[in-house]
Parts: sequence; structure tokens; C-alpha cells
Amino acid sequence: MIGVALGAAGIAAVTALLALSAFFSSSETAIFSLPAPFSRLIAAEVGLSPAAAERSP
Repeated sequence: MIGVALGAAGIAAVTALLALSAFFSSSETAIFSLPAPFSRLIAAEVGLSPAAAERSP
């Protein structure tokens, strides 16, 4: 039970760090360099449209 909670917290932390890195990066397309499923997931988390997540850098 504790392992599941720690795993979920770890996934949330990684998602938050990736989203923050996209916002504070000098390039606005840093989030889009990830594989498509990940960029769509993170784009949904930070409120971007799915079409924006599929733009090429």
C-alpha cells in the first residue's frame, strides 16, 4: 500500500518537473520533444490542447 502511494507520488513529481521545465525552458517546445503519448499527457496536465502537443518542434 505504501509502495503504491510512493509510486504515484513519484509519477506526479516527474510530471510536475517536466511541466515546470517546459515553462521555464528558453524554448517553448521543450515539452514537445518527448514521445507523442507523453507530450499529450503532459499537455493535458498543464492545460494545452492535444493539437498543440502534436506540433513538431
